[in-house]
Amino acid sequence: MVSYQNKITNLKFLKMKRILFTTVTISALMIISITSCKKENDYPVMPPDPKPVSFELVANNWVTHGGDVYLNVFNGLLTSPNAGGNHKVTVYLRENDQLMEISQRPIMYLGNELWAISSLADITIMYRSINKLPFTDMHIRVEVR
Repeated sequence: MVSYQNKITNLKFLKMKRILFTTVTISALMIISITSCKKENDYPVMPPDPKPVSFELVANNWVTHGGDVYLNVFNGLLTSPNAGGNHKVTVYLRENDQLMEISQRPIMYLGNELWAISSLADITIMYRSINKLPFTDMHIRVEVR
């Protein structure tokens, strides 16, 4: 009877040993996997200052708006990488290798007002004239800083 009881005790001991080994192995794997994860910073990482971006454009798709105002819209221009968002957008008319800013206020161009506005993604060139447009295309430079 003693030997039968020793066998039962040995079987219980082996079963307990197997359960203990499995528990220790799973715990070790969990600890290793948790501590091996890369920890994130608690503060936001600021991107480096983006470099200025410039676009050389030709405004040649004029449509009338309100009778005496002509528009040329560059859709989605400021959605390019490094452009738009919280940056300063400056629009220039390029005429005879000279740049004239048109994004701050209207300028007189060929006897009429010319100006530009920018939205989150678009640049719109506007020309006020009661007559037909005195030009077919216009060279524009857009700088984003």
